[in-house]
Amino acid sequence: MKRTPRRPHAVIRWILRYGNDLVTCGVHLQQATSTYLVSVVPNGHEDAAIVETFGSGVAALGRHAAIAAALRARGWKVLAYSDARAVADRWHPTAA
Repeated sequence: MKRTPRRPHAVIRWILRYGNDLVTCGVHLQQATSTYLVSVVPNGHEDAAIVETFGSGVAALGRHAAIAAALRARGWKVLAYSDARAVADRWHPTAA
């Protein structure tokens, strides 16, 4: 039986801006391997992305926080933010 690979599940994603430059920094769960990917993508150029792999979500989120803190210390501003709860709430709104 041939299985279709699953797309990584977004855990958190920040878009930061410095002048006209943008960078997206995110954490994704790779369910097939139970690993977490931390990615930094400059100006939407996926071919220039830097991706690190972690065995635990805590380590991946810690690395994401360190990258975001370093960028913010250099003057980058958070332009947009999303996390898994926000995405889930969008797709599965609670009944009123």
